[in-house]
Order: sequence, then C-alpha cells, then structure tokens
Amino acid sequence: MTRVRQWVTANRLQVAVTVVLALLLAAATWSSAKATGAWQQATREEARSTTARVETVRFVYQSELPLAIGLAQAQVRRDAVRSLDDNGEPEVAGEAATADRLVAQLQMNADQTSNGLAHSDDYATPGGWYDVPRRLGDVLHTDQVSALDTSAATMRAGDRWAQWARGWALLALAVAAAYVVQSAVRGRRRRRRAQPSSPDVGLIPTPWDEPRRRRLVAGLALAAWLALPVLTAEQLALSTDSARSAAQSARLISQLSGAATVSQVRNGAASDLQMRGIDLAMRGLARQYAATFDGSRGQELLGLAEQRAGERWGVLSRAMVEVPGTADGVDAITSEWLASEPPDWEHIRSRQERVQLASEHAGSLSDAVALGLLMAALAATAATVARLPGALSRSASLLAAGLLGVATLVAAVAAFA
Repeated sequence: MTRVRQWVTANRLQVAVTVVLALLLAAATWSSAKATGAWQQATREEARSTTARVETVRFVYQSELPLAIGLAQAQVRRDAVRSLDDNGEPEVAGEAATADRLVAQLQMNADQTSNGLAHSDDYATPGGWYDVPRRLGDVLHTDQVSALDTSAATMRAGDRWAQWARGWALLALAVAAAYVVQSAVRGRRRRRRAQPSSPDVGLIPTPWDEPRRRRLVAGLALAAWLALPVLTAEQLALSTDSARSAAQSARLISQLSGAATVSQVRNGAASDLQMRGIDLAMRGLARQYAATFDGSRGQELLGLAEQRAGERWGVLSRAMVEVPGTADGVDAITSEWLASEPPDWEHIRSRQERVQLASEHAGSLSDAVALGLLMAALAATAATVARLPGALSRSASLLAAGLLGVATLVAAVAAFA
C-alpha cells in the first residue's frame, strides 16, 4: 500500500491527466454510440411512417375509390339519358328506367358497406363527383400518419449526441496538449534551476526530463502516446460520419419507395378514370354509327347521351384524382409524393447513392484509422521497451518509429481524403 501511495504521489498530475483522458474518451465513445442508436432508430421510424402513408393512400385509391367510381359513373350516365328529349322513344324511356334502377342498386350496395367515400353524402359534391382529396386527408388524420413523421427529429437528436462526442474528443486532445506544454515548460525551468525532478511514474513520457542520449527515444514514446487520443478521436469522428450517412441512405431509400408507390397508385387511378370516360364516349359514338344503318332514333339519342356522359366524366375524373393539398387536410409529404414524377425519383436515387458512397468511404477510413490506432499502441509498447537498457533498445526504437510513421501516415490520409 505504501508503494502504491508513493507511486501516485510521485507525479499526481500524470495520474490525473491519464484518468481524465480515459474518462473524456469514454464519454466521447458513449455519446457516439448514442448518436448511432438514434440514427438507426430514425431509419426504423422512416420505414414505419412510409409504410403507413403508402397503405393509407392505397386504401383510399384502390379500396374505396373503385366503388365510388362505379356509382359516380352510373349517375353521370343516368343524368345524361334523363336530359334527352325522347319524343316518346320507348328505347330512351326504357334505358332511363334502367339507369335509375342501376344507380339505386349501386347506392344501396354502397350504403351496406363500410366504404367511407361512397357510404354517405359526406364526400359527394353537387357536380356529381366525390371529393377524394378531402377523403384522403380525413383518413390520414384518422390514422395519425403525420404523428409518425418523427425520423427527422430523431436524426437531429442523433446529431446533438454526435456534437457531444466531438466535443468530448476535442476536450481530450486539448487536455493532452495542455499537459505536454505545461510539463515541457516546467521541465525547462527545473533544468535552469538545477532542481531534481520528481520520480517519473512512466504513464506519460517526458523527454525534457531525460538525459540527452535518451531524449530521442523518450520523444518517440511521447509521440506514440499523443497519437493514441488523436487517432481515437479521428476514428470516432469517421465512424460517426459513416453511421449517419448510412442512416440517411436508408431513409432516402424509404422515401424513394414511398414516393414512387404513392405516385403510381394515384396515376393508376387517374388512368382508370380516364379510360372509363373514353370507353363511355366511344360506346356512344358506336351507337350513333349503328343508328345510321337501321335508322333507330332511340339508339341515336342514347349514343349522343353516352358521348356527352363520357365528355362530362373526363372533367369529373380529373377533379377526383387531382393532387391534394393542405386545404384538403393532406400533409406536405403526402402531397409531394402524390405529385412526384420519375425525375423526382431519380433525384432522390442520386442523393441516396451519393450518401451511401460517403458512408462507405467514411467507414473504410474509419477501419484504416482503427488499424493505425493499433499500430500506435504497438509503437508505444515498443518505445517503452526501447527505453529499457539492453541489446533490444535500438531494434525496439526502429520498430516504434516505423509503426508510428505508418500510423501517422494513415491518420493524415484519412484526415484529408
């Protein structure tokens, strides 16, 4: 116990600096781990919100809209037939009755389902179409999709942890540099006053306290000791950058998938509505063409009604599948995704590729610096051996210098690459 007390008392400052450096670097490592954990959590949150948004859009456009389309189209055709001046044509009267019956049957079917778009008059408009954008906004609000958009905030939380990690690492470097400068100044003063120095406990090399013939080896040992916190800080910074870029890449992949899927769902619904209007108009033209051969006035009138219904349906269908906005209760992300096109997807893809390459680059440099850190540790060990008397002193010094040179080169390349 007495020897331990003498060992600590011999140079309290070295012991204190060593402990402080260890604590600061441990804090930096812990903060870096917290940052990485937050960024990984952000990727999971992005995937969850993307899935919820995509499924909500699919529900409205692929599950609810088809039934509403059938009902709305039947109503448009019925109104067109009703507007005809039948002049007592039995075909027109019979078709009008059939159209009325079809609309009533479809409305009954809609009332018996849980289809929120066509079940009631909440989304029916006087113009004969259904307010799909507002329905989408209501479903998004009911499903609380916007509340799941927490990945950006989680990324910012990870960024704050990363700042703490860099701060702790820089503080460790400042402590190491301050100790070296302070110790060198004190050693110079002691030599001028010819005062004996305190016994060196060997935790931190002090070449200024060594005899001239041993200063070179001691300086090498000090350089290896300084390389350890420097390389540790650099490795933490690079690994943190790699982790953040990897998380951002995963988020961009989710955004690309979500934007492409949501846009294609809306475009698919728009194409279906457009084709229905074209088919209805073509059927009307076909009726009119056939009526020129048999002279059927009723068929000619019905063909004219269906042609008008098709043209009217083209106007209504564009209103149903227009891109919703905030006025409809749809959040900005969903609106942006619904309006996105292939050039927008390519922009996201190129961003994701750049971020992924940056992550891989930083990860490779981090691995190289980790190897350099190992070399620096071996150099410190070899320098310690070189300070001992014996035949291995010169060989150990050369080994330490070589290892430290390689570690320094790796650190420099990683810093400027």
